[in-house]
Amino acid sequence: LGVALVIAGNWLWISASTHLRKATALNAIAVEGPYRYIRHPIYVSIYLLSLGLGFIFFAWLWFGVLLAFAPLWYLECMEEERQMVEIHGEAYIAYQQRTGLFFPRLRP
Repeated sequence: LGVALVIAGNWLWISASTHLRKATALNAIAVEGPYRYIRHPIYVSIYLLSLGLGFIFFAWLWFGVLLAFAPLWYLECMEEERQMVEIHGEAYIAYQQRTGLFFPRLRP
């Protein structure tokens, strides 16, 4: 399980970073790749990597650290959301409405 989470986290990080770099160069909102489904895939990738490493090294105390950091990462995401609305306005609000923060939105 740990190795699978580390692999998934690495893949997500690389994919999200690549698409974010392209969007940033165009001064646009990243909406391709993992950004098509979630707004903060890099945070999700860090969490997947961290969970995977905790399982690999049987570092159960590490899961407590992750729980402690989760609210801080959430607050950081909320600040980024606010900044993106300031920069991109209605376009980002529309993006928020069709994508999930950390998990893809389930569509009917």
